Amino acid sequence: MKALLTISVLAHAVSVHAQNWCAPGATWNYAINGMFIQGNTLYSFEGDTVLDGYSAQKIRRQERLLSWWNDLEIPDTLDQVSWRYTAVVDSVLLLRNLPGTYWDTLHVFNSVVGSRWWPPFTDGFCDAGSTGMLEVVDISTVTHDGIALRSWTTDFVGFEDELLGWGVNFTERLGPQYGFEMLPWSCIISEMGEALRCYHDDEMEVVLANDLIGCLSMTGFDEVWGTRIAVHPNPGTDRFTLDLPPGAQAVDVYDITGRSIQHTAVMADIPVDASAWLPGTYLLRLPELGRSFRWVKQ
Repeated sequence: MKALLTISVLAHAVSVHAQNWCAPGATWNYAINGMFIQGNTLYSFEGDTVLDGYSAQKIRRQERLLSWWNDLEIPDTLDQVSWRYTAVVDSVLLLRNLPGTYWDTLHVFNSVVGSRWWPPFTDGFCDAGSTGMLEVVDISTVTHDGIALRSWTTDFVGFEDELLGWGVNFTERLGPQYGFEMLPWSCIISEMGEALRCYHDDEMEVVLANDLIGCLSMTGFDEVWGTRIAVHPNPGTDRFTLDLPPGAQAVDVYDITGRSIQHTAVMADIPVDASAWLPGTYLLRLPELGRSFRWVKQ
């Protein structure tokens, strides 16, 4: 287990199961979006266990992904299950890494404004002092279904020890806004990011974002995306067209660094002018349809 900058966990200790984490029936649903991958992840709290001397929570993680790493036109479909383990020790929420070799900090429940820690398993990842750490910038209370929950807003620390102005939330029971393993976006480009869409336990249900996939289900891709949507030619040169449902559709274009290139409306079979874009890989997001595509300009 690795040390915190402002708070240290000194020894393995068995903690009391905390109500601020993993309430009975807890289920998290995350959308996954990246330059070459997208899909859905469902986390489900399966019960308490004892692991490595900790009173731990066993959480089942099921993911269904479409990956364009091997083919820009025809994605691979991935459907896999793994287990994550968390434990609350002295108000520090720990996450066990996938190989099961050590634990690291996911959140600190008794943190105050100014407290810092690295996202799990990234200590010193940026190789530039505190760059990539999370710092608490605000603590508030939110209410869902009549239940008051503490919520922490954190921000990433930049290369010159400055805050980047990105609000990243962690809320009691709802957990992390952007996944259990959040990469330090201040120093690298994250290929895959999880965004919490909804949460459910035996006492409340919280919907944070709506899209085409049911909140508490792992709907099949064929059901969700029955309408064929495609971009061609891919790779291309100065223009491309999209196969789309009837009517105008909004499209957001980003380069491989995540920089916004263009926001416009498109229609089926009407060419999109990309002559001013530099050669490279671009992400085309269709927010109204819940779809994303990778297009390569040669």
